[in-house]
Amino acid sequence: MDNISKNLDNRSKNLDNRSKDLVYTNKDLFNNNFMGKAKLRKKLEGLPKENIIRVVMTLYDASKEARRYLDFYAEPNSKDECEHLKHIIR
Repeated sequence: MDNISKNLDNRSKNLDNRSKDLVYTNKDLFNNNFMGKAKLRKKLEGLPKENIIRVVMTLYDASKEARRYLDFYAEPNSKDECEHLKHIIR
């Protein structure tokens, strides 16, 4: 394996290990062992762009509410959102 391939392989392993730090287990969620916004911000600032994209995509898949928020953030459509909220109220 040449040096470039070894470096890429090592970087990939490091990315995977660092992104695992942001994954909560069911035990964490049950016990409310959350890190807080300041600590989360610090961790996210230390991640490369690829890992932040991976975290956001995982969040998108994990929660219906997060999916709605991210969809609206990416393509705001206040008319559809208003209709959805009217449906909830009724």
